Amino acid sequence: MTITTYPLPDLSFVQSKFLDYLRSHYICSSDLVDDLVTFSQFKVTFYPIYKLNYDIDAVFITSTKRVIHREKSENVSLCIDGGTWEEFYNPIYTHYRKTPTQTYSSEFNSSWPSATIPVVTYSDKSIAKIIIDRHSRTVNYIGKNGVRYSKFCVPSSRDLCVYNVVLMYIPIMKMNIDIKQSSYSISKIYYTQDKLLFSSVLNTCVVCKKHVDRGYICNECGSIVHKRTFLDSHGFICKQCGKTLCRVCTYVIGFRDYVCRDCAKRSGKPYRNVSPRMREKNIVGLSILASVLLMSFIIPTSLEAKIASIGIIIVLGLIFIFIFSSVNQENELDKINLKT
Repeated sequence: MTITTYPLPDLSFVQSKFLDYLRSHYICSSDLVDDLVTFSQFKVTFYPIYKLNYDIDAVFITSTKRVIHREKSENVSLCIDGGTWEEFYNPIYTHYRKTPTQTYSSEFNSSWPSATIPVVTYSDKSIAKIIIDRHSRTVNYIGKNGVRYSKFCVPSSRDLCVYNVVLMYIPIMKMNIDIKQSSYSISKIYYTQDKLLFSSVLNTCVVCKKHVDRGYICNECGSIVHKRTFLDSHGFICKQCGKTLCRVCTYVIGFRDYVCRDCAKRSGKPYRNVSPRMREKNIVGLSILASVLLMSFIIPTSLEAKIASIGIIIVLGLIFIFIFSSVNQENELDKINLKT
């Protein structure tokens, strides 16, 4: 049996592709992505699948030699999972259909550590069972006596012809991407047609644990977060030095000056960490403000009284939002950052 494998790219190529991905999907300032990222824990495993073709021709008859069903197919393609001995349904494999394979040799690729081919044992009985299950079906027919019957038609192994069996291995790469103090374990990396497919850990916001496609890389801790939004920001840009930050590494000076810790210390002004309940705070504050503004216009008063009410409401709303933010001392913030 011929043993083939899909291509395994050089380690340096995979690393460069991940750097390109981070540069194109995330804003990172003032440090460059290349200066923050290191790679470690390299590993590659080879997953076995069997690719084959088969013909089937099974005729089913009644006790009176009457043909009630014929199951016939020719040159059918089939992929078998060499690990579970079930039909191979992995959606990743659809990306490999146009990817050329190569015959395996011991000098396959030396840039990856632990790149060894596992030994698997071919099982014709398991393959026959999969094909038989594929083509087993219930057939309804009417007998000569006018009675409706039902028969479960199961082909036998004598009705099959299996050929062009090839054992193929799909390389599955694994590595850790370390950005500052944050480590991202990429457990599955596939390579096909000059394209990398990988598990989505680099597309998960560390604040809300939801998908992020375009965001920030925190230059303090290396977290990947969503960009700044109106109500609920997970990422910020330091107003003084332009550094991209996550929520945990962002501090507030005054009312809404979001800065990094170094700029906060240099300012000489009191500062606090960003409230983890920013979204609730903003929604409540805006709702109260909108409600009171609406009531001030509904209640019949003079124009001067309405203007004065609006001014008072705006001031009270700003005070409310300011007080709602939790104010902590510097030593508390340092403990929070160390813990995070």
